[in-house]
Amino acid sequence: ERLRAYYFLIMEYCNGDLIHFLHSYNDGSSAGLPEEIIVNFMYQIASGLNYLHSHQIVHRDLKPHNILIIKKKNSNKDIENYTLKIADFGFARFLRPSDLAETICGSPVYMAPEIQFGTHYTSSVDMWSLGVIIYELIAGRTPFPNIKSQFELAQELKSRGSQPYCLPISAQASDELREIVPRLLTID
Repeated sequence: ERLRAYYFLIMEYCNGDLIHFLHSYNDGSSAGLPEEIIVNFMYQIASGLNYLHSHQIVHRDLKPHNILIIKKKNSNKDIENYTLKIADFGFARFLRPSDLAETICGSPVYMAPEIQFGTHYTSSVDMWSLGVIIYELIAGRTPFPNIKSQFELAQELKSRGSQPYCLPISAQASDELREIVPRLLTID
């Protein structure tokens, strides 16, 4: 709504974001979420990405901080009580399937290698980000726990080559989740 020289954006209330949920779910411990919650959240995020990509929109800054959570009032921690919303489209752009982009943008830890290296990329960069998010939801940390700078991250990705990132053996995850993570986190 516009009122004289001011614009007012009235948005739906969200209880927080996915990173806050992850940290508060286990009272700050480094453990991940239960698998049924991860699968439900993966489905919701993937559905949102499918919608965006079907409309030729690439988000380019997908991370837990940009995934908002709405919790039904007076509900417990059951998965059906949470709805996820993809937010912050500041780096999003239209990108037809035949187009290639090369702008560097996003948050380094969740940023696809193609963006990190400044090479041409497609909407598949959002899938890498989804892979990092899934990894973090399972393991309670990203695949790059000891990286301190964007330079170190780029060096790590370069030295990795096409070797995929896999979940740690200690992570509690089904075979299906263990299969999907390296498929999303392979530098290609």
